[in-house]
Amino acid sequence: MRKIRKVLVANRGEIAIRVFRACNELGIRTVAVYSKEDVLSLHRNRADEAYLVGEGDKPIDAYLDIEDIIRICKEHHVDAVHPGYGFLAENAELAKRCEEEGIIFIGPRVEHLIMFGDKVNARIQAEKAQIPMIPGTNGAVESFDEVRAFAEKYGFSKAYGSYEEMLADPLVDLVYIATPHSHHYLHAKMCLEAGKNVLCEKAFTVNADQARKLFALAKEKNLLITEAIWTRYMPSRKMIDDIISSGVIGEVTAVTANLNYAISEVERIRKPELAGGALLDVGVYTINFASMVLGDKLKDVQATAIFREGVDMLDTIAMVFEGDRMATLQCGAREISDRMGSIFGTKGYIQVQNINNPEKITVFDKEHKEVAAYLPPAQITGYEYEVEACARAIAQGEKECPEMPHDETVRVMGIMDGIRKSWGYEIPLYE
Repeated sequence: MRKIRKVLVANRGEIAIRVFRACNELGIRTVAVYSKEDVLSLHRNRADEAYLVGEGDKPIDAYLDIEDIIRICKEHHVDAVHPGYGFLAENAELAKRCEEEGIIFIGPRVEHLIMFGDKVNARIQAEKAQIPMIPGTNGAVESFDEVRAFAEKYGFSKAYGSYEEMLADPLVDLVYIATPHSHHYLHAKMCLEAGKNVLCEKAFTVNADQARKLFALAKEKNLLITEAIWTRYMPSRKMIDDIISSGVIGEVTAVTANLNYAISEVERIRKPELAGGALLDVGVYTINFASMVLGDKLKDVQATAIFREGVDMLDTIAMVFEGDRMATLQCGAREISDRMGSIFGTKGYIQVQNINNPEKITVFDKEHKEVAAYLPPAQITGYEYEVEACARAIAQGEKECPEMPHDETVRVMGIMDGIRKSWGYEIPLYE
C-alpha cells in the first residue's frame, strides 16, 4: 500500500478532531470539510486545510455529499478518506467511489460494508459464520403460519394473528407497547378499552393532552397504565439518589447530560408522520435524567434544534429550576456521543456513564479526585425492572407505578410540548 501523506476526514466536531490528532502524531497532513453553517466550527480550525462541502445543501446533507467530497479529494491531492462515525461511516457508496478514484478508504472494504450495512444480510452472514444470535427471522414474515411456526420453534407459548386476537385472550394481563410514538395513544387506548393493563414505551404519547386522556380512561376502566422509561425503574436510580442524599457532593446546583445515537436513517426517527426526531426518542431520557435530580420546580426552558427533512436531528436544551439550578442537555439522532451525565454540587460531582442504561457511577471531590465508584447490579435486559414494577402494582391494586407517577409523565410531556411550540413544530396526531 502506498504511503498516506494527506487524509480528509468526512465528518465534523469532536470526531474529526480526534482523527486529526492521531494524524498529527503520525506526521500526516489533515483536511477538514465543513458546511456553511459550520464555518466557525472548531474542527475546521484544527485541520491543516479546510474546504466548504455541499454548498447549497442543508447542514447535514452537506456532509453526505459524496461527489463533492471526492471533488475536494481530487482537487487537493488527498491520499485517503476517513469517514469517522455516523454520517458516511457505513456507506458502501463512499468506499466504492474512493476505490474508483484511486483514493484509500480508511475502513472496511466495499464488500464488507455491503455485507453488513443491511441488518437482514448481516444476520445471514452471522448465521453462516455460526455466530450465536437471538432468535429472529431473516426477513419480514408473510403469513400467520410463519409466525406460529416461529413461536413453536423457539418456545413461545402464544402467537397472535392480530392485535384484536391478542386483546381477546383472557390470559393476557399486561400489554407492552413498543410501536412508533405516533401510535402509542391509539394502541394504548385499544388495550384499555379491551380491559388490559398497559406498559407503554417512552415517549408515552405525542403530547401531554394524549397522556391525560389515557390516564383518565385507565382510571375509568380501573386499570394500570405506566410509561416504560426504564431509567426510572432501574436500581441505578436509587443509587444516584442515595449518593446525593448522603451529602458527599454538597448542594446540587447543575446537571449536564447528552444522549446521541447515529439512527437518523431509522424509519421511526426520520418520518414526521411517525412522530420522529431526536426529542421524543432520546431527548426524553435527558429531560428525565435532569428531572430525577433537580425535581419539578421548573422556571424556564430554552431549546434549539437542527432539522432534517421535517424532524429534529440535534437538540440542545437549557432548563432553569427554582433555587438557581440549571440543566444543560443535548440529544441527537445523527451522531455518536459519550452518553455521559454529570451532577455538580458545591463539594464535588457525580459522573454517570451512559444515562440511558447506567454502567458506572463515579463520585469526585472538589479536587477532582475519585472518592467512590459504583456498578449497578447485573441485569437480564433492563426491561425486567419495568415488568416487575407493573406486576407489583397490579397485585396491590395500584393504577400507576410509583417509579413513574402519572403526573410526572404529563409534566415531562408538557416540557416537550413547550419545546416544540417554541420551534413552531407540530407533529401529526392519530386519534
